[in-house]
Amino acid sequence: MTRILSKLKWAGLALLTSAALAPARPTQDPPKAGAPPAIGPKPEAKSRAPDPVALMVPRSLLAVGGVGLALMYALDPKGERIPDPTTRAFREVEVDLRWVAITGLLDDQAVREANTLAGEAGPFVGAPEYRRVDVERQVRGPGGDWSDWSRIDVDKNYQVLDNLPEVTPERLPKAVLPLALVDTLPVLRQGRWDGVDPEGLLGLVAPGTEKAPAGGVPVVQPPRLAVRSLDFTVEPGKTYRYRLRVVTRMPVVPRPVPRKDEIRPGDGRGVVPPPERPGLVSGPWSEATGAVEVP
Repeated sequence: MTRILSKLKWAGLALLTSAALAPARPTQDPPKAGAPPAIGPKPEAKSRAPDPVALMVPRSLLAVGGVGLALMYALDPKGERIPDPTTRAFREVEVDLRWVAITGLLDDQAVREANTLAGEAGPFVGAPEYRRVDVERQVRGPGGDWSDWSRIDVDKNYQVLDNLPEVTPERLPKAVLPLALVDTLPVLRQGRWDGVDPEGLLGLVAPGTEKAPAGGVPVVQPPRLAVRSLDFTVEPGKTYRYRLRVVTRMPVVPRPVPRKDEIRPGDGRGVVPPPERPGLVSGPWSEATGAVEVP
């Protein structure tokens, strides 16, 4: 009996000794009040969708001056076309013109892709409807200083562009020449058009080769579009520089139709109002062109 008790005593001492010599396991203490948070891997932040309006800026701008003799309808002092009694049409005349042509590129594909991403959480969805190009210019003074930015006289410009019996054929396909972004070229009896086609689009697609379905919409949307503005209000011998801004109408996401289980009698949610009519949105101004002297 004494021998059995002695064995149990030594076994207990061995267990106590092994427990004391074993390495302590780390414990997770609760964070103390006011203690800084533990440093660890940060959750990945969701990347923000690019702003489609911010991408709507003309790039690779070039300004070229010119002079020529253009074919136009004859206008009376009120700006009305003068009829030609012999032909039952309007009288045509040749008019001396001076101009500056400003050309650039618009990354339409980037705008469309950003518009699609923004439509998932933002107010815009679908393709933008380009409406016009705003043009501002500066004039260099005798001392080399530039004037403040000012809008060109749009009415005087359209007095030319709205009274053209013919227009010069384009070297680029129609798919890259949206009417809202590209001014047409008058027919020149003397002189020539230089620098009126963005170099980044020359040779892209041969004119007339683009195929379209019955609706007339091109099958393949080109990634970039041409931008071209003409300023017929310039004066000979003066030096100008320009900047452009694209104005568009962005389609707006309609309000979702509520589910049947969400409609409650009398709360007015059973009637869905029509989608809000989108307003005009102006993109950012482009960088200034180089200086151009009018001949």
